[in-house]
Amino acid sequence: MVAVINTGHSIRSIFNYNENKVSLGKAECIGERNYPIDLARLTLDAKLKTLLKQLELNKNVTRNSVHISLNFDRSEKELTNEKLIEIAQVYMQKIGFGFQPYLVYRHYDAGHPHIHIVSIKIKSDGKR
Repeated sequence: MVAVINTGHSIRSIFNYNENKVSLGKAECIGERNYPIDLARLTLDAKLKTLLKQLELNKNVTRNSVHISLNFDRSEKELTNEKLIEIAQVYMQKIGFGFQPYLVYRHYDAGHPHIHIVSIKIKSDGKR
């Protein structure tokens, strides 16, 4: 597995990038963690608002968004959504983001299996 971590100024841009892939049929949102309701009941608006609301707790952090892709070998095409969510959870825990709200997207637009994780740097107590 190869991880690519990018930080940014706009969670909205990162979110829209992934949701646009979903609308084009090139991705699907397969999971969420630390959201007030489960994925099946989350609207598009609620997905983003949860992240934006937490960012309001600390407006001093300018690079407040995190966009991670976890890329797997071509031979690992049999990875299920459940397994990918599990991998995302373990990964986020190990990098210290296990308690952050985040969304997991599975993308189908490359020759290898990969997921994108969309999250923020601001904790629920407003600290970075």
